[in-house]
Amino acid sequence: LGYLQGSFLKVLFINQLLGALDINDPNALAAQFWRQQRIFTDVKYIYAPNAAGGFIGTGRESHGLTIEATPNYLPGDFEIYATSDRGDRLELLDATPDYDARRRDWYIQTREAKKPGWSEVYSLFPQADLAISATYPIYLGDDFQGVIAVDLVLAGIDQFLRQLKILENGRTFIIEPDGTLVATSTDDNPFIEVDGAEEPERLKGVDSPNPLIQQASRYLQTQLGSLQEIDQPQQFQFEVNGERYYAQITPITEPEYPNWLIVVMVPESDFMAQINENTRNTILLCLAALGVATLLGIATARWITRPILRLNQASQAIAQHPQDNESHSAILKPSIDDSSIQELAALGNAFSQMALQLQASFSTLEETNASLENRVEQRTKELSGTLTTLKSTQLQLIQQEKLSSLGQMVAGIAHEINNPISFIYGNLTYVHRYAQDLLNLIDAYHQEYPQPSPKINQISEDIELDFVAVDLPKILDSMKVGAERIREIVLSLRNFSRVDQAEVKSVDIHEGLESTLMILQHNLKANGDRPEIVIDKCYGALPNVSCYPGQLNQVFMNILSNAIDALEEALPKQPIIQIKTKVVEADQIKICIADNGSGIPAKIQDRVFDPFFTTKDSTKGTGLGLLISHQIVVENHGGTLSHQPSALGGTEFVIQIPRSVQ
Repeated sequence: LGYLQGSFLKVLFINQLLGALDINDPNALAAQFWRQQRIFTDVKYIYAPNAAGGFIGTGRESHGLTIEATPNYLPGDFEIYATSDRGDRLELLDATPDYDARRRDWYIQTREAKKPGWSEVYSLFPQADLAISATYPIYLGDDFQGVIAVDLVLAGIDQFLRQLKILENGRTFIIEPDGTLVATSTDDNPFIEVDGAEEPERLKGVDSPNPLIQQASRYLQTQLGSLQEIDQPQQFQFEVNGERYYAQITPITEPEYPNWLIVVMVPESDFMAQINENTRNTILLCLAALGVATLLGIATARWITRPILRLNQASQAIAQHPQDNESHSAILKPSIDDSSIQELAALGNAFSQMALQLQASFSTLEETNASLENRVEQRTKELSGTLTTLKSTQLQLIQQEKLSSLGQMVAGIAHEINNPISFIYGNLTYVHRYAQDLLNLIDAYHQEYPQPSPKINQISEDIELDFVAVDLPKILDSMKVGAERIREIVLSLRNFSRVDQAEVKSVDIHEGLESTLMILQHNLKANGDRPEIVIDKCYGALPNVSCYPGQLNQVFMNILSNAIDALEEALPKQPIIQIKTKVVEADQIKICIADNGSGIPAKIQDRVFDPFFTTKDSTKGTGLGLLISHQIVVENHGGTLSHQPSALGGTEFVIQIPRSVQ
């Protein structure tokens, strides 16, 4: 069908293109036809008979392109000339007397119809080939001037059908609604030549010498009734010499194409052999893939989680007894020595170093406290200031050490989990497709053979086939969702650890925002009385920015987390977070993050960036998030971080940084 439609569209295009030519200038017509026929190699003839019955055209013969004309563009001898490489006429190849285009059926039909159309299938003159013409009438006002036509030889369709590989013994043929053959994929012609007749006699499908075409045509006439009423593809079956054949008839329903019917026939033996082979291969591949994926998943999970559990025990020992280095070293050392993962081993060493540093810090603090107690009476004010400084230093050291070690741990874990989970995720698609193919195949068997044998019924009941068919896709979908979620978490952990991006790098700001939103996705969903938070993205066309990407991600995380907390408290009818980005002052980038919460009270707006200041419960915040964000933007990037009332009704934080950090 695609081959036929492509040929028809090409012919219609040529007709519309040539319709603007002067029908009364045969030399210009011949030159243009010759050029068009060199471009469209599938076209057999292009020609233009005038109102007087004269003929001018070009043709494609075995020895090359020809020019065909009647003398003086009037009825007379039909002359065929060879042409040069430039389209000039050479020697006369053949001549047929007494040719008048006005006697041709396609000419008469086009003139009476007064619109473009397709002719009936006819014999090309003077050859005995079947063809069909696309005709285009030419009018000057209301006066008929002639016809432009393009011929497609049906022998080309025969050749195309023979090239189709429809299993081993499949066959195809094309018929008209009255049952007359147009083309076949067999070596039999759809016509017979009759001695003394000017044109060959076309065959009906029921008269074809091929038994398959003959039997299929008889079935169509007896079972489907009138072929004129077929407007949708239909399937049917018939037998030839005791062998069953499956067939489908497909109509060409587009109004601009000829009203033909395409019939494809496949023997049951070819069809079932291919199905049985595909079934066996699919079952073996599915079982093998499922087994390998399961074994690798179990082995990978055990291999990764064993050292991670030991590191978790060590971290808990450090948190509970930070000064007792021997207690956690006994737990941590085996996980370092036994781990074959370099990142986990490096992480264990970092934990050991952190424990030693914490122990040294606590020892120094104890010595300082002992010294201060001896002078408590004389220097009370100095002692108070010193204790405050020590507490601040202690918190900063612990915070820096925890963040550094946590970043290395997260980066290592994310790197090692990424490879095995990518393997599992990649194979789940094939497992799901193979399983679905098997289920589709079983369903097709049920439709084709609704009465299976008792043995098959017994096996279906034993394995609970109906339950498996429903539950297996759900299990695979759940596994895929879980794998996708793990991949997103791993990617988010890697983006936010940023161990490899501690230096200034050129990055896409939008990518950092999207990664942050991905990590906070679970916080954006509907929760309790609060509906899902809508993210309104108004991204501008930003160039890449030279900055500290990991630090900026931390700023985005702090501000977006505060916005989510504000919406949790205000509970608007439709919570919204709006993110806008744009370029300002040529070399400055502005990021605005706004919400429709209750906003910041006027009495505390000046204290938003103060250290340890927070309006949240102690379990939700320390008051350091916005302070750290302010330091990152102002001190590390030379920008500004401010807040103002939002047009949405809540608060809007505005980040402005240069395109390149100095």
